[in-house]
Amino acid sequence: MGTVDRLDTTTLVDTPERIRFRHRIAGPGQRAAAFTIDVVLQLLLLAAMSVIAEALSVFAATSGLGQGQFLLGMFAVQWLYGVFFEFVLAGRTPGKLAMDLRVVRVDGSPARFPDLLLRNLVRAADFLPFGFGVGVACMTVDPRMRRLGDLVAGTMVIAEDRSRSLLGVRIEPPVSEDERLALPAKVDLRAAEVEAIEGLLSRRRELGSDRTEELARSLAPVLSERTGVEAATAERVLQLVYARATGKDRPDGVPADDAGLVRGVWRDAFVAAGRSRWTRLETLLAKHPDGPREWSELAAGYRAAHADLATARSRGLPPDVQAFLDELAARAHTLLYGLRRTGGTRILDDALHGFPAELRRQWPFFLGALVLFYGPLLIGFVGSWLDPGFAARILSEDQLASVEEMYSGDLARSSGADMQMAGFYVFNNVGIAFRCFATGILAGAGPLFYLIYNGLTIGTVGGYLTGVGLGGNLLAFVVGHSAWELTGVCVAGAGGLRMGWALIATGGRSRIGSLSAAGPILYRLVLGAATMLLVAAAIEGFWSAGPVPMTGKLVFGFAQLVVVLSWLTFGGRRRRVAP
Repeated sequence: MGTVDRLDTTTLVDTPERIRFRHRIAGPGQRAAAFTIDVVLQLLLLAAMSVIAEALSVFAATSGLGQGQFLLGMFAVQWLYGVFFEFVLAGRTPGKLAMDLRVVRVDGSPARFPDLLLRNLVRAADFLPFGFGVGVACMTVDPRMRRLGDLVAGTMVIAEDRSRSLLGVRIEPPVSEDERLALPAKVDLRAAEVEAIEGLLSRRRELGSDRTEELARSLAPVLSERTGVEAATAERVLQLVYARATGKDRPDGVPADDAGLVRGVWRDAFVAAGRSRWTRLETLLAKHPDGPREWSELAAGYRAAHADLATARSRGLPPDVQAFLDELAARAHTLLYGLRRTGGTRILDDALHGFPAELRRQWPFFLGALVLFYGPLLIGFVGSWLDPGFAARILSEDQLASVEEMYSGDLARSSGADMQMAGFYVFNNVGIAFRCFATGILAGAGPLFYLIYNGLTIGTVGGYLTGVGLGGNLLAFVVGHSAWELTGVCVAGAGGLRMGWALIATGGRSRIGSLSAAGPILYRLVLGAATMLLVAAAIEGFWSAGPVPMTGKLVFGFAQLVVVLSWLTFGGRRRRVAP
């Protein structure tokens, strides 16, 4: 389990090896830079797909094929870019890789596929009302700087410092004998304080003496009061405090007492003994192990680094040594345990078996979603069928004229147009379902809106077309895929309602703890909703508008209804779903 230090923006992680190390939490600036890089790459991907779509349209002599491919690509980039790269690159997108950031669970263990899916889908709520407004506000108040998606998934974003070394900084001029005698016997600095002092002193030539002194005044008075170290300038205070804390307060490197012995001789001997294996471990982490031999070597190096970290702490070695080993062990832990990923077989099993079993467990939310969707649908259908003026109050005249034209003629399409429409249905319908689910984080307000609005709109269209004599054409088109599509929308709504309920009925947990505990439930529900809507998009794109007689379409539609009901009723009966 991890605990957070607000001052140092670090979180402590306890590993299975019973060693505690720190993860440094990524700040808003680092995450914004990584996000910007990812957005640029996404735009480049869309541009490349646009060129490919145009080429496909020319090659296939139809624009539909290329447009369908482009719509599918847009959906993948918008919703699955982060999921794909964070899964393949062990918690990193290209932007995070460039900025040395990584997504992990709050306990420090590597993020799993369900975690990555949830945190990326709920990003839709983080963007509200615009420009990542909700996400930024959430990061501001959360001590681990997590957005809504991280809270639901139980994840956080950490910064990996690959540049940390044991060289430290030179003390110029060296500590004089008088200064050394005036120093306290022992000075303890936090890792973040050592890092801040090293960062400032190492940039002295770049910053200049005046700017260095100005920055030193922000930290020197605090350390001077705490340690009793005094000097003519703030910069010299930092140098003296750092020198005594790291054992650099004697030019000959020979300490004068036992406290200095721990920080001087033991430090140098300890670093000299471990440097070669630490360097090898850093090399393996940088290149990523290749083959069983190197993975075995990584595991051995990880265990050795943990042992060295424990030794450094028990001997009270200087903070720079502990911080270096802390960072090294944390990076090795993340890479090594990141091998335990959810494979494609497990994801398929969750969709086919885990989802229906979970849906039955969450039946009150599914029932609520059905009522919220089909109630307005029935009202819209009956009202528009009996009174055309009712439809005009729900939809504009242009919208009504458009749907009437769409279903007044032959519904058959070319194969290229089928591909185009299949891509559109995935982009539009699955995207709406994901938003319906994600906005459940707003105490269930999002699903309430999406279910009621879409149910009323669909019912109004159906009633209006039935009233003008086009109900048969509408039925012929929708009967094949409606069992999958409408049920999938309700499942997404149920997932959103369940997410909102986790904020209201916490079961004695904190609201964040309640959200994280509901994560596995939400994952299975949204995975099932996506599966159903993808099947619906395939049927709607390649079957629903086909030249099959009405009888054949009714039989096919009835068969799909039986399949859906049987799956949701009996699927996963022999498998236990974790509560």
